[in-house]
Amino acid sequence: MIKPHDQLTAQDPIWELIVVQDGDSWRRKTLDDTYRQVQDLELNDAVPERVRTVFDTSRHLLLYAWFHYRFLPVAELQAVASLEFALRTRLGFEGGILKAPTLKRLLGLAVSRGLLSGRRMRHFARMKERHELAARGSWVEVPNPSPGQVLQSICESIPKLRNVLAHGDEYLSLGATFTVELCSDLINQ
Repeated sequence: MIKPHDQLTAQDPIWELIVVQDGDSWRRKTLDDTYRQVQDLELNDAVPERVRTVFDTSRHLLLYAWFHYRFLPVAELQAVASLEFALRTRLGFEGGILKAPTLKRLLGLAVSRGLLSGRRMRHFARMKERHELAARGSWVEVPNPSPGQVLQSICESIPKLRNVLAHGDEYLSLGATFTVELCSDLINQ
C-alpha cells in the first residue's frame, strides 16, 4: 500500500525502534543522525563526476529511507551498482555491461592490480580498534584479521549481496549504511 499523501514526509514507524549511543546513554535515532552518517559517505574529488552522481543516488535513498524504510535495500543495490560502474570505468571496461566481467571478477582484477587495500577501509580500522580495546582486558575475544582478510571478505560478500538484492527478495537491512560505506571506501580507492 502506498503511503497517504498527507504522510509522505512522516517518519517511518520502524525508526521508533532504533537507538543510538549518545555518550554514556542511549536515545532514539533521529533524521539528523542519519543525515550526518550520510554526509560522511562522500566520494573524493578523484572519482569521476559521473560515478559520484550515480553513487549520490544511494546516499539520497539512505536519507529518504527515514520516510520509507524499504528504500534501504534499494540504497544498497544502488551503492553496489555504483561500485561496479566505478570498477568498469577504472579498469577500462566502459564499453557497456555486456563486455565487462562480472562484479566478482572486477573486484578480483582491482585487487590483483593493487588498486584496493583493506588498510584503506573504515571497517578494517574499526575492527583493529575493537581488537586493541579487547586486548586491554576485555573478557570478549575480538578477531584480529589482516587487511588482506578483510578485503577478501568484502570482495566475496558484496557480489553475493548484490545478487540477493538484484534478483528480488524481502530482504531488509539496518546494515544499509554499512554497505554504502564499504562501497564508498572501495570507490574512493
